Amino acid sequence: MTVGKVRGIWKNTSTANRIIAVSATVSALSTLCYALITLLMLSHLTTQTKSSIIAANAAKSAADTASKNMDLMKSSGDETKHQVDRLIAQQQRTADAMEGSLQRSKAALDASIAIAHNEQRAWIVIPSKYGVFDIVANGPITYSIAFLNTGKSPADSVEAIVRGEVLTAGKEPSLTYESGTSNEFHVGELVPNDDEPRKLEVRAAHSSVILTQYQVERIRAGMDYIAFYGEASYRDLAGMHWMRFCKGTPLDIPLAEKAITPMTCAAYNSSGNGRIPPRRSK
Repeated sequence: MTVGKVRGIWKNTSTANRIIAVSATVSALSTLCYALITLLMLSHLTTQTKSSIIAANAAKSAADTASKNMDLMKSSGDETKHQVDRLIAQQQRTADAMEGSLQRSKAALDASIAIAHNEQRAWIVIPSKYGVFDIVANGPITYSIAFLNTGKSPADSVEAIVRGEVLTAGKEPSLTYESGTSNEFHVGELVPNDDEPRKLEVRAAHSSVILTQYQVERIRAGMDYIAFYGEASYRDLAGMHWMRFCKGTPLDIPLAEKAITPMTCAAYNSSGNGRIPPRRSK
């Protein structure tokens, strides 16, 4: 259709129809514009949605990566803690082994020192030839005694006390040293292999014990006996030491083999380092 024909048709069209045609055209154009705008908006929304999806996927990927990294860090931390625990345990075992070795070394050193002290120290004893009693009727009981240093060092500040006690056979000695019953020694110094022999009397109540003939016969028959006991303290380079002794009667008579040493008397024989233990009280 030519432009001229269109113009002819438009001229022959009534005003009302023209208005309707114009309105329809405007409406069609409006609809077309709306459609275009809608398409543009949909396109923009689609683009934004895709961007959001991409961003969401990227965020999820980052979160997954972070989670994996956290898991790796946790696993690494657990392994590090395990290694640290193993290192601590190993160091503790090493420290325990060193402490045990030090304790054993100290014990060996202490034992060596003790052995050296025992080898070089002073040792005071009562030689077996002493403590033999002489008994006669109507006379005192006499006996000889000496403290002998059998060690390798001098013994200083030697002090001792000795007692003889007449007892019924089987009766234990008192092992006490009441005033007037004992003999005291203040020797001072005893060099090795040196002794201080003395002759003493059995005493009671500050006087010598005098035996009757009947008492002498009882001792010779083994019905009575004489206990001989004492103690001594002394000092050397290693410190203070002490000794105690107790014997039954060895007599210079044929029945000496019948002499006995009661259990309490036998247990009294002892020695040690430091101050002498407290004496028995009567």
